[in-house]
Amino acid sequence: MQSFSLTLALFVLTIGTAPEVLARTETASTTLWGQGSMTHFWYREFNPSADDIIDQEYGWLPGLGLKLEMTRGDLFYEGSVQFEYQKLPYDGHTQSGIPATTSTNETIWDLNGRMGRWIRPGVKQTAIYAGLGYRQWLREILSSSAQGLTETYSFTYALVGFKTRLYDGSAGNLYFDFHIIHPLDAEMDVHPFSVQDASSNIVRTRKTTLNLGEKRGFYIALPFTMDTGRRLVRFEPFYEYTQFGISPAEIVRDSSGNVIMVSVGAGSAPLAVLEPESETEKYGLKISFTF
Repeated sequence: MQSFSLTLALFVLTIGTAPEVLARTETASTTLWGQGSMTHFWYREFNPSADDIIDQEYGWLPGLGLKLEMTRGDLFYEGSVQFEYQKLPYDGHTQSGIPATTSTNETIWDLNGRMGRWIRPGVKQTAIYAGLGYRQWLREILSSSAQGLTETYSFTYALVGFKTRLYDGSAGNLYFDFHIIHPLDAEMDVHPFSVQDASSNIVRTRKTTLNLGEKRGFYIALPFTMDTGRRLVRFEPFYEYTQFGISPAEIVRDSSGNVIMVSVGAGSAPLAVLEPESETEKYGLKISFTF
């Protein structure tokens, strides 16, 4: 929550102070965009030493979003929020090795703000930018041969990138947009679930938080913007890659805070969970329009 609060504060500060600055310049402009998207989502956890996929989720995610763009001469400010939801197939194994094929409810929120500058004054050919964002992914793995499990991934991220114009004509303009995604304070919460302990009692766990291994990802897009006469319309094909390293194992406790012991062979051991290495690939099309 501290990461989210910091990101939200910076986001509001950047966007909230921009109108006052923009109001003092004749070259200022403000544009609000509505957005719809269709994204192919492929998430997979794997064992890198064995090159083996442990589990995966894949399919198409519809999404909705809003984006605010502001300019002041050669400076620009952007803020956006996006929501995606869909039930997707799950294929893999539990951490105890039980094969499982089921479905997962995917709910993803992304909030980010950025500011940048066109490199050549007066010529909007190439720009560099940087910003901060926050992403939350609620992953509800539904019950099948194994019990269901709910996990929440959340992380603040820094981004730095550039965009450059490839085409500018009567039909519209086309840009190449690229930025690096660097996660900060990435965590995964394993929500409470039921488990049989070493005494054959069914106990309820408390929430367990795992610190994810933070690795860089990237985003590539080709936004094409055209003026229909009534409004601006933008078509943006894109590809995004993010990844996380294996987390340290965490001991699982019951709702009273006691360590849960489970049977292991002829003895018992504390129940522990970890998050394997993972990759997420997203590609698709965003269609935006001005209000």
